[in-house]
Amino acid sequence: MHNFKPGQLFLFDKKRQVEMVLDYYMEEGEVGLVLQRMGRKENRKNAELWGKVLGWVVGRAGGREGGGRRKGGGGDGEGGGGEGSEDGEE
Repeated sequence: MHNFKPGQLFLFDKKRQVEMVLDYYMEEGEVGLVLQRMGRKENRKNAELWGKVLGWVVGRAGGREGGGRRKGGGGDGEGGGGEGSEDGEE
């Protein structure tokens, strides 16, 4: 198979489709690249993207690979999976 990802990332960047670039980096588990992209001037004040990125980072820290990557605001990751149980049971 051909590897078109570098070209796709270039085109997403040119078209200012930051969310598509972030989605790719998140799928690849590239925390540093995600945060580097969010540090760019044009992305720093985008609350929606920061919410998505921070949710993903927290999900990774909690052991759920790719957590927080919800599309369309669905219920994935809300209220389930043991969140909120603080009685010491795992």
